[in-house]
Amino acid sequence: MKLSTLAQKGRLARQRGVGLIELMISIAIGLILVVLVSSYYLSSRQSYQSTVVSSEVTDSQRYAVRLITKQLLLAGYRDYWFSQTEFLALPANGSAPAFADGQIVASKAGSDDIWIRFRPAALQNQEIIGCNNQAITEDIDKIVVVQLGVDDDQELFCQRIDNGGAKVPLLDGVEAIAFEYLDDSGTFQPAAAVMNWASVRAVRLNLILRSASLTFDTPTPQSFDWPNVAGNLAFNDNRMRARVARVVALRNL
Repeated sequence: MKLSTLAQKGRLARQRGVGLIELMISIAIGLILVVLVSSYYLSSRQSYQSTVVSSEVTDSQRYAVRLITKQLLLAGYRDYWFSQTEFLALPANGSAPAFADGQIVASKAGSDDIWIRFRPAALQNQEIIGCNNQAITEDIDKIVVVQLGVDDDQELFCQRIDNGGAKVPLLDGVEAIAFEYLDDSGTFQPAAAVMNWASVRAVRLNLILRSASLTFDTPTPQSFDWPNVAGNLAFNDNRMRARVARVVALRNL
């Protein structure tokens, strides 16, 4: 009995608890692991969010460029290329600038919008589809005038001017739009510098689009060069933006 008791006391004497230093080291290692896992999670989340929003902005770019390009390619269209019928002069009518003889695109001082004119198609079941996704079925002698621009709510829109049509919203989040015109000067000019609108043979479209979703955790500065602007257009918020430029040749001169 005495030997058994002494053996038990020896085993108890050799057992030790966790010291303060070991405890602090364990806590520190645990905190480091938590920080690393949290950082990885936040980084992955930010990367995923950025990828999703980048795709969103890219889709908006494609959509906006496709819509505007389609309208620009209609400028000057008439069903019979051999017809001698000209696009005659049109006076300004309050919402649209004047058109000279043979002029198929127009703009006016102080506006970033563009006005395009063309004739409807005569071929049966092959009507021109307008920017409102509706067929234009008027007689081929009709001259259609379409306005494209961005309103105060940063929304891309189109509007039939010749028939007093309603403004049709096309895409939200268009931060800025600008058109430049290749005229007989041989360089792209802003609307205010174009001297001969009938000589315009190409249009350069400039767009800045903004994501609908928040992307950055904190406001992030973004800056873009912009036509006819001293310095750059600057933004500082949590949304992603992208700038796109596209040149469209007017094929129906």
